[in-house]
Amino acid sequence: MCGNYKCSVRRDSFFAGSHLSIVEITKIIYYWTYQYPQHIVLHITGKTKKTVVEFYNFCREVCAVILEQQSEPIGITADMEKLLKSMKVSLGKGSITAVSELMASRSSVQLKETVHRQSAFSDCV
Repeated sequence: MCGNYKCSVRRDSFFAGSHLSIVEITKIIYYWTYQYPQHIVLHITGKTKKTVVEFYNFCREVCAVILEQQSEPIGITADMEKLLKSMKVSLGKGSITAVSELMASRSSVQLKETVHRQSAFSDCV
């Protein structure tokens, strides 16, 4: 008991409102994470096509919201542009190549972190 009401993992969570058990939901999320085709998940779980499709779509939506909320703009920030200009690096076409060459030749922690974050984001898409 949590105070005067009963506690539940489902309450105000990802699991709220589903008719499936926590174990069934977790399995479908596992299958989605490892990119199991929906027809295989239908066979393994015995759930309806509608249920599997809705959970796959829900998983995609949750990931999209998280990526949108936690992502940063891709590109050269004003501070990076100043830094690169001070180092006489061209910011025309091939800026990423210029940044890579700069990283190889000079140590800039901020620049490395920014490029790393951008490449990590692009790997998810």
